[in-house]
Amino acid sequence: GKTTVTGMSGTLISSLGLPAQILAGSAVKSFGGSCTLTAGHKYFVAETCEYQRHFMAFHPQKIVLTSVESDHEDYYPTYGDILEAFVDYLCLLPKNGTVIYCSDDKGACEAVENARLQRDDIHFIPYGEYAPGDYGIVFGRIEDGKQYFTLNGYNEEFAVRIPGHHEVLDAAAATPLSIE
Repeated sequence: GKTTVTGMSGTLISSLGLPAQILAGSAVKSFGGSCTLTAGHKYFVAETCEYQRHFMAFHPQKIVLTSVESDHEDYYPTYGDILEAFVDYLCLLPKNGTVIYCSDDKGACEAVENARLQRDDIHFIPYGEYAPGDYGIVFGRIEDGKQYFTLNGYNEEFAVRIPGHHEVLDAAAATPLSIE
């Protein structure tokens, strides 16, 4: 989901005319088949990776946290090890930074709760099917190859071209990153 969220965010940011550079983990069709999109230099959106704590080299203002689960067992032998790395990453945010997190993912919620204990200044924005607030998802119909959905804080219906639960979650994550 990281590349999809990055691609969707870049597409939204570009359509809004914001001056940004976007770096995704692989080629994105709306980036002209490239993994990068350059439309200015005021903002930088990058897909980062937790492997060997590589994401600790970045210093974001906002973080989208899609999930936390056991992965890269060669470096993180236990779930607790990878969870700790994500909490450390969240705590890198500057004062009043923002975490946009999937409230449907148990690991993301656990990382947020642990970070919240260390940093009460961070703004936490949940998204997902069970999220309270503006980015709570209500799934709609699938029609003509599109998945329709609404977000609690908006009076409009949205659609993604590829139907599926994760694609809607990714679109919901990209929305506050692009407009908040």
